Amino acid sequence: MSLTMALVEAYGSGDQSMVDQAREALAPVPTTVILESLYRLEQLLSRASLNPEQTAAIEEELEVTADSPEMTAAVQNVGRAILIERSQSAVVDAVNTYGAALVNSSSDQLRVMTLMLAAISGSVCRRLEVRFNWENQAGRPRRA
Repeated sequence: MSLTMALVEAYGSGDQSMVDQAREALAPVPTTVILESLYRLEQLLSRASLNPEQTAAIEEELEVTADSPEMTAAVQNVGRAILIERSQSAVVDAVNTYGAALVNSSSDQLRVMTLMLAAISGSVCRRLEVRFNWENQAGRPRRA
């Protein structure tokens, strides 16, 4: 989970070299593990209820257009399940419904969707002024 959090934090900071390093570190990690980590991250953030303005900000971040209608629908609906609904059943339903079209692609479109969701999560954290206070894999505290 710490590698996924590092990627979200990198996207939130807007630092492309941090993004590149975090994506490289995640290269051997299975897509399903990254997706599960994004869900777990949002569960940590879900201790606070979203107010209407925060929900609207998340919806704005989810208004992406990807390279195919299937990818756009997957990012928007899986993202909504992770970032707004924040329930395991909503995430599973969204992945099964919208991710299925991506699984059989010649390129790893499910991975692309997951990385797009990490970028959106970073943007959401920046907009909502979420600060990270966690330890990296070396056990050193990260900045808050």
